[in-house]
Amino acid sequence: MRRRDNTGRWFDELYDPDTLRRIQSTMAVLITTGVPTLYRSDLSAIGKPHRRHHCLVMPLARDGRTVDMAISIPDYG
Repeated sequence: MRRRDNTGRWFDELYDPDTLRRIQSTMAVLITTGVPTLYRSDLSAIGKPHRRHHCLVMPLARDGRTVDMAISIPDYG
């Protein structure tokens, strides 16, 4: 959808500052609460403002308590 390979790249290399702030805010809530979070945006940053992006982000914890990983399931509509 985004026509790029994100492998090995940092978020600040991939996203504009506004999008990066929204992602960081979503991740901060996920880490502090441990509650799955639904991230929503449009794809105007890549010239597709009519397309929606939803991403379910779920916390994972090696020790069963402290969130240290996340898995996400994106949906482009």
